[in-house]
Amino acid sequence: MKRILLIVITMIMSFMASYAIDNTKGNIDKVVAVVNNEPIFISEVNTIVNSLISRSPTTLVKQNELKNIILNQQIEALLLKQEAKKQKIQVTKQEIQLGINEIKKLFKNEQDFNNELKKLNMTITNLTRNVTEQISIIKLLSKSLSSKIKIPNETEIKSFYDKFFINFKPVNKENNTDIITFVNLLRKKFSEHVKIQQIFIKCPKNASATQIQAAQTKIANIKGALQKQKSFTSIASHYSSNFGLIYKNDLANNINNVIFNLKVGEYTKEPIKTDNGYHFIKIEEKYARRDLNYNDVKNDIKEFLYRKSFMREYISYIKSLKSKSYIKINQNW
Repeated sequence: MKRILLIVITMIMSFMASYAIDNTKGNIDKVVAVVNNEPIFISEVNTIVNSLISRSPTTLVKQNELKNIILNQQIEALLLKQEAKKQKIQVTKQEIQLGINEIKKLFKNEQDFNNELKKLNMTITNLTRNVTEQISIIKLLSKSLSSKIKIPNETEIKSFYDKFFINFKPVNKENNTDIITFVNLLRKKFSEHVKIQQIFIKCPKNASATQIQAAQTKIANIKGALQKQKSFTSIASHYSSNFGLIYKNDLANNINNVIFNLKVGEYTKEPIKTDNGYHFIKIEEKYARRDLNYNDVKNDIKEFLYRKSFMREYISYIKSLKSKSYIKINQNW
């Protein structure tokens, strides 16, 4: 069950947004789908879509594709919730608390956790109910799928490594994009990269004159503080800042060259301009390129193959639930 919990725990966070709305439905809140007499409202779909779009703007076509994907996920989630209730899956108070603790681990501290709940218009009571539902789904999937999911053996893991990590060219001919993504990400981990701290000043391409002026004022203040040799970290605490990893050749050449020519402890005296705004970058650590070998990645491959087996069984299970359910979709985008 632990492996399934690790796979499904991410669902809890994604589902949080779907419930982070006012549950008082007015007459104008359109029903976009009905699953065994339970409605899914357009507000539930739009809440998730708007949250995703705010992080990464998309075209109208992609927004419509996203809405259809989210609606399908909502239908699947409701089917699983209904099936767990039908099978009378029980969840203990201890399991609920463990689930909430897992979510809290995703935040720096209790205050950040509470701020996120407030931002999502969610109370701890809402969260407890939603976590209870998701744990019941986890237990349902564990009960229904565990015996069918194949745990990869050493031969299968080694065969995958030989095909996609040693003889790398065949991956480009694969239609399976998740394999391509997985292999490229793992190989990237062993390339040259740096850990950075950055100060970010938001100023998008379509910024107004007022926004541009505000950004320039902040930049001038930061540069002035740096010239006075104030700590980069202390300056960052007054602005939007974060830590992260940058891999060589991930960025445009002009940005890539600036960052990778800095030494540990050095920072950009002038901000780097991107389509989103301005970035002051400090190098925290540097990692040289390493040769990749089987022992480095075999556990990652094992987990990846297990997850693929899980997803095959999950898709089959969802299909079986759909086949014996009444589902009416009132709108496609």
